[in-house]
Amino acid sequence: MALSDVVDMIIKRYARRSLPNLDVDVSIPQYLQTELRDLEAAMNSMADASVQVAENPPISPRKGMVRYAVAPWNPLSNNFSGLVVYTGVAWANVSPATGGNTFTASDESKLDGIEASATADQTAAQIKTLLAGVTYAQLS
Repeated sequence: MALSDVVDMIIKRYARRSLPNLDVDVSIPQYLQTELRDLEAAMNSMADASVQVAENPPISPRKGMVRYAVAPWNPLSNNFSGLVVYTGVAWANVSPATGGNTFTASDESKLDGIEASATADQTAAQIKTLLAGVTYAQLS
């Protein structure tokens, strides 16, 4: 079954495209606009994929989305407060009723590699402002 970013939680990777050749009629503003749009999409997907404290359900939940549910949101209809994951149909408790750890050693190793307090805290507009004074020669 193929994954879809409409229904599944997928982190979009950003890959910088090669710089356009100035000898060919290429629109530098169009190139920058496309790059900024791709950066924004990658940052938004990372923000959606991050574990967030939520008092309300996400507007468009996607399979694999994880949230830390707190009141008044009651995703399991049992006054549960804690980590939940969207299965594509409903929200489910991440940890079993015994309170045990459901992460494998491999999962914990992956989580250890995430930078502490990592956030997608710059919008495309902020990045565009930062690049406003940069010349084409400085981009390469």
